[in-house]
This record gives sequence, C-alpha cells and structure tokens, in this order.
Amino acid sequence: MIGEQIRSVKSSFNTHEVYEIYALCMYQPTWERFSAKAAACMEDEGAEVFAFFQDDRMAGVIAVRRQSEETAEILGIAVTPGLRGCGIGAKLIDFAEHKLACGELLAETDDDAVVFYRKCGFETSAFLKNNAYRRYRCTRKSTNGER
Repeated sequence: MIGEQIRSVKSSFNTHEVYEIYALCMYQPTWERFSAKAAACMEDEGAEVFAFFQDDRMAGVIAVRRQSEETAEILGIAVTPGLRGCGIGAKLIDFAEHKLACGELLAETDDDAVVFYRKCGFETSAFLKNNAYRRYRCTRKSTNGER
C-alpha cells in the first residue's frame, strides 16, 4: 500500500474519527460507551492505541494494554470494512507487539473474528461467558517479529 503508516493516537483516542472505526469492534456501540472506554484507556499508563493510516486516512485502530512485562492484551481492533483482508489488522498486531516488546499477546473474541486471530498466529480456545454465549481466548507467543 502506498503511503501507509502506523502511529500512536492515544492522545486523540476520544474523537469521532477513531470512533467511526473502533465502534466496529464494540458490542452495541454508542458514543457514550466509546467515550468512557476511550477516557479510561487514555488515563491508563499501560495502554496504547495505534492507528493505521493509508494516504493520511485512518483505516484501522488497535488498543492494547500491558498486563505484565511479558504480556499484553488486545482491548479492541477494527479495520474499515472496505479494507478488510488487506493485512491492516495483522500489521497493527505486529506493530503493537513490537512496540510493547512483549512475549505474549492475548485477546478475547467471538465467532465473527476468531478466524482472523487464527490467521494472525493466535491459538484459540472456546469458553462460555456467563454460561450464555461462546467466546474465544486467543494467545500468541512472540516470535520477535518473524511472522
């Protein structure tokens, strides 16, 4: 892709530009729910938010939180629908893993995104959340950027 770049958007996470993309990975998104999540993330010293830009237009967003020196959790990841399948999500994951220098990435997802995580090298295991609906724990060990 021509003119692509990934950069931190943590300080501007709580904007409508980010919301339009990040809402795609939220359950029943509203501006109020997003704004509360964004504010908490912006205040969290262990959290980072990165965006993928293509020709100066935001095309994807990932929010991650360091859990320990070796482990980070993906809080959410979303890519503009017309650009899905182009590798943007995988690039965001690789970038976040490299920037956080963590040995393990974790995520929790649903049926809609589990195939994406598997394609990105995550091992997955299904579980029932609140004994009601199926979710997946996703774990990826770092290979120091060799994906």
